[in-house]
Parts: sequence; structure tokens; C-alpha cells
Amino acid sequence: MYLFRGADSYLGLNATTNAEGKAEFLLPGKSYKFRVDKGGIHHWSPVTTIIEGQVNPIEVTWD
Repeated sequence: MYLFRGADSYLGLNATTNAEGKAEFLLPGKSYKFRVDKGGIHHWSPVTTIIEGQVNPIEVTWD
């Protein structure tokens, strides 16, 4: 999973998902977009505003 600021700016942060397909980031409260790559295809989350100090589940759908 790759972390982007807003629409296009890659932040240089990534995480490998576990067996359940989950990954974790500790982030300040801002807007982010997440990308998961599978089989050479990019799958994106919508831009999501993170609430600092809370668990913010993000789903990336497979198109």
C-alpha cells in the first residue's frame, strides 16, 4: 500500500499488507489517498481526511 498526499503527490511511505489484507500507518490529521498494486494494476482509495488520534479504516476497492 502506497501513501499519497491529496491527488498525486507520493509521500515515500508504503506498507505491505498482512494475510488479512490490512496495513497500518500512523498519520497526522490531513487528507490522503492510498494505492494498492495487485497484478500490475493500481487500485485507489478516494481522497480521505484522517482524524488524528483515531483509527480511520480505509477501503480500496478492486475495479
